[in-house]
Amino acid sequence: MPYLFRPAIPADIPKLCQLLDMYMQETYERAWRGTPQQLEQDCFGAELEMVVAETLEQEAIAFVAWKKAYDLHVCIKGGEVIDLFVCSEHRGRGIAINLLLAVASDIQKYGGVYIKGQPVNARSEGLYQRCARCFPGAECYVSGRVFRRLTELSGKGLRELFAGYRNNHGILNPKGLLINNYESYEIVKRSKLFSAQFRRFTSDTTG
Repeated sequence: MPYLFRPAIPADIPKLCQLLDMYMQETYERAWRGTPQQLEQDCFGAELEMVVAETLEQEAIAFVAWKKAYDLHVCIKGGEVIDLFVCSEHRGRGIAINLLLAVASDIQKYGGVYIKGQPVNARSEGLYQRCARCFPGAECYVSGRVFRRLTELSGKGLRELFAGYRNNHGILNPKGLLINNYESYEIVKRSKLFSAQFRRFTSDTTG
């Protein structure tokens, strides 16, 4: 079955909301908590870009969301995949890799030279490992009540910081790391697609 890969447009928002809810339910076993209004406000270059895959009947069955990125270690521009999802009945047909190829092409158009992503399960990790150089590591997220507490402590002295820990606010652990002792924070493996793979990606889309 042939598919069309194209940038998302405002008319796609209702279907994208459905796909995002399917993605969240399958991957995290919880509902998507965004809104169509917020997604439309933040998408289309404001905060992120999205590419959709659709059938010849113009039914959107997959998406990838990405944003611009910058590697300060070597001062180069690139892009970061936020999320990627393909409806289960359309998997195994090269849709995911074609979505990444479309993103790589868009990144190159604005002067970027790499793409990176974060596999969230064994299936997506296998995709990255086939075409990327993967690095061990984790990303830690602090949000909600603890994030608000961090903003309150900005500019304060060490005494107040450690008072927050002693008072059971869950701001600092004994090693001095900024973490949340009460609310869960996500740890995800990181993976980057670097120069050689990126050049191959972009040549595949333009050749």
